[in-house]
Amino acid sequence: MQAVGLLYFLLLNSLCFDLAQNERNETSARQRRRLHIRRFRKGSSSNHRSNRQSRIEHAARTIQAPRLPLVNVDDSIVEIYDSLVDLRGEESSYNVLPGKKGHCSVNGMIMYNKAVWSPKPCLICLCSNGNVVCDETICHPQTCPRTRIPDGECCPVCSDIELKNLVTLEMEGNQLSEANVSPLAFKSLKSLTYLRLGRNKFRTIPQGLPASIEELYLENNQIEEITELCFNHTRNINVIVLRNNKIDESRIAPLAWINQENLESIDLSYNKLYHVPSYLPKSLLHLVLIGNQIERIPGYVFGHMEPGLEYLYLSFNRLNNDGVDPVSFFGAYHSLREFFLDHNDLKTIPFGIPEMKALHFLRLNDNKIRSVPPERICNSEDDGDSSLEHLHLENNYINTREISPYAFSCIRSYSSIVLKPQKIK
Repeated sequence: MQAVGLLYFLLLNSLCFDLAQNERNETSARQRRRLHIRRFRKGSSSNHRSNRQSRIEHAARTIQAPRLPLVNVDDSIVEIYDSLVDLRGEESSYNVLPGKKGHCSVNGMIMYNKAVWSPKPCLICLCSNGNVVCDETICHPQTCPRTRIPDGECCPVCSDIELKNLVTLEMEGNQLSEANVSPLAFKSLKSLTYLRLGRNKFRTIPQGLPASIEELYLENNQIEEITELCFNHTRNINVIVLRNNKIDESRIAPLAWINQENLESIDLSYNKLYHVPSYLPKSLLHLVLIGNQIERIPGYVFGHMEPGLEYLYLSFNRLNNDGVDPVSFFGAYHSLREFFLDHNDLKTIPFGIPEMKALHFLRLNDNKIRSVPPERICNSEDDGDSSLEHLHLENNYINTREISPYAFSCIRSYSSIVLKPQKIK
C-alpha cells in the first residue's frame, strides 16, 4: 500500500514538472517571436526608408548631374564669342525647372531662354537654349598720348586734360560739318581764342563755340545763314571771317550780332549780298564786303555804331550813284579812315566825301566816272587841309584836262593823287 502511494506521488511530481517546463518554453517562444517581429518590422522599415532615400538621392543626382555654364562678374573664365550673330545653339537637356527647357543658371539666378544681360562693361551675354554665350566689345586703338575710360563705358577715349589750356586750333581743309561736329566738341577748350575751320563743309555756324573765342575763321564753307543763337555765348569774339560762303542779307538774323560789344571786324566777302547788311554790331570797326553783288548802301546803316566804322571795303560790287543815299555814311563821317569803292559802276564821285574828316585812303578807280566836280573831294568853305593821303581815280573816263584847279585843293601833296591811266571811249 505504501509502495503504491509512493508511485502515485512520483508520477504526480513528474507531471507537474513537465507542465511547468512546457509553459516556460511557450513563454520563451512567444518572447522570441515578438522580438523577431519587432526586428523584422524595424528592419523592413529601415530597408524601405533606405530604398526610398536611395531612389530620392538617385533622382536628385539625376537632376543635378548636368552642370550649367556659369558667367561670373569677377573675371572668371567664360566662353567668349566674336559675335552673337548667326548663333546656332543645340537643344539643351538641362532640366533647370520641371517642364522647362533652355534656361541658364548665372550666379545662382535663373535666366530664361534668349535673355540678354551685361555682367560688366564690354561684355554682353545671351542665354541660348541652355548655353551662355558672351560677346566682348572690341575697342579701337587710340593714337592720342593720353586716354581715359569714362564712367559706364568700356573703351578708352582721348583725354582732354591737356586741351584745357589750348589757345589756337586750326582744322582747315577737312570734311567737317554740323553733321559730324558735336555741339559739345569745344566744351572743354576753356582757353581757346583762335579757331580756324576754313575749307570745310559747314552750312551753319558751328554750335557750342567756347565763350573764350576771340577770332573765328570760317571762310570757304557753305554757310547760308547766321541765326540769332550763333554768337549768344561768345561775348569776347573780336574777328569773324565768313569769306566765300553763300550768305545773303535776308538770312542774317537781326539779333545775330548787333549787341556784340567786342566784335570789331567782319569779313563777308564773296557771298550773295545785294546791299550792305543792316543790324551790324555797334562795336564794328572793320567791314569787308568785297566781291558781292551789292547795289545799295542803305541810309543810316552805320548810324548806331560807336565809336564808329573805320575801314569799309566795297570793291568789286555793282554800286551806282542811285544806290548811294546822301545819308548812307551817316555815323561814319567822323571815323572812316579807309574807303574802297573801286571796281563798281559809279559815274560820279559819291556825296559825303568832304565830310569824312578822318579819311586817309580813298579808292574810286575802275569805275565809270567822267568828271571830278568841285566840292566832291574838297570843301571850298574849309580852309584846312584834308586828311586824305591816297586818292585813286585811275581807269575811269576822266578827262584830266577838264579837272577844276580847286578839285584837289585841300590835299597836301598832289603826288598822293593817281589819275592815270584813264579809259578811252
